[in-house]
Amino acid sequence: MKRNSRILFACLALWASSPAYSNVFKDYFHSYDKNIADFIVNKSPPKIYNSVDLDADAKRLIEDGYDLLGSSSFIGPQTDQKNAINLAKKIHSEIVIINYRFVERVSGGTRIVMMPVIGGYGGMIGGAHPMSFDRYEQTALFFAKLAPEKIGWGVRWDPLTTQQATATGSAKGVSVRAVVRGSPAFDANVLSGDIILTLAGEDISTPERLLKVKADYAGQSVPLSIIRAGQPQTLQLRLPALAAGQTKK
Repeated sequence: MKRNSRILFACLALWASSPAYSNVFKDYFHSYDKNIADFIVNKSPPKIYNSVDLDADAKRLIEDGYDLLGSSSFIGPQTDQKNAINLAKKIHSEIVIINYRFVERVSGGTRIVMMPVIGGYGGMIGGAHPMSFDRYEQTALFFAKLAPEKIGWGVRWDPLTTQQATATGSAKGVSVRAVVRGSPAFDANVLSGDIILTLAGEDISTPERLLKVKADYAGQSVPLSIIRAGQPQTLQLRLPALAAGQTKK
């Protein structure tokens, strides 16, 4: 009987230390430090979707007015998606997209299997069995819907690559990653892949410079100089008005 108890305690210890017992998505969560007041509060249970192309699916969500709250990425046995849902509830995420990529099958070690004693004497008996499991690279992205007034001019951009800067002859442009549908940039016909050189004739290659231009020309229609498919173009874009209580600096 004492032997059976020792086996049972060993089994419980193994279970408590397993990845399924803790929330691995929370353990490896990286927050992007967004202000939750900028988002629409989600009162429905978070939705989770399996993704085969995280970049493409994330872009579609950004185009629909969502923004990234944070991400989790780790390698290990496939983790229960309920853990991702639980984390999404805590950080007020409305949508989670998750990708599993098989890495390897690991063999070795043993696991304890417990079975009831047959014959009406009660208790459990156990034995060690060979163990193997699959390891996956698991990445989850947590999104929430931006409040309409926080969408701004509707462009999500990246700094130019060396190749793009060489092709345009300037390192001060930005490359459009995504355009939010219904935003001022969308109405001006800005497209993903465009290279923006200037806005209202001003350099916007850093967030600080962009904020200054948006404040200086708030509510105005201004020229947007771009390069599309290697050809220069000028679009007209109406910048959002300043929010209530906001003043130009």
